[in-house]
Amino acid sequence: QHLDVGVFRESWAQVMRRHPILRTGFWTTGDNRALQLVWADLPVPLEVADWRDGSAEERRARLEAYLAGDRARGFGPEDAPQWRMLLARTGEERYELVWSAHHSILDGWSISLVLGDAVRWYGALLEGRVLDRPAPRPYRDYVAWLGEQDLRQAEDYWRHTLQDV
Repeated sequence: QHLDVGVFRESWAQVMRRHPILRTGFWTTGDNRALQLVWADLPVPLEVADWRDGSAEERRARLEAYLAGDRARGFGPEDAPQWRMLLARTGEERYELVWSAHHSILDGWSISLVLGDAVRWYGALLEGRVLDRPAPRPYRDYVAWLGEQDLRQAEDYWRHTLQDV
């Protein structure tokens, strides 16, 4: 089945609505305090390209050039969101997806959860279904829980657990 770029973009818009971290940027105040800013709504940071022309070697060179430029571009703290994608069509039924994200917003476990959400939304939207999924627990709940922990007790635990390492 041919990939529907409009549905692809909308599936990511749904994922962004579900996960505030995907609408996040950072700012430093005049007194040097770091703030995390979460926007109510941002456009999906998706670049779409058609690379079907040229040889396989030329397409590979385009991809390598894009990756080098993407790495060089990086992410500034004020960039919102702190991630972006390239969807490059490389054949009649073939696409390359490059997803770049700053490590401050997603770890390996989180990436798999977000990608799973995007796949589920894409399938549902293609079929005309609405996903009825519970909202994920806000990360701020975890931060609040961390703030309530006894750091001395945690340090004692890890010192004891790792004493022979």
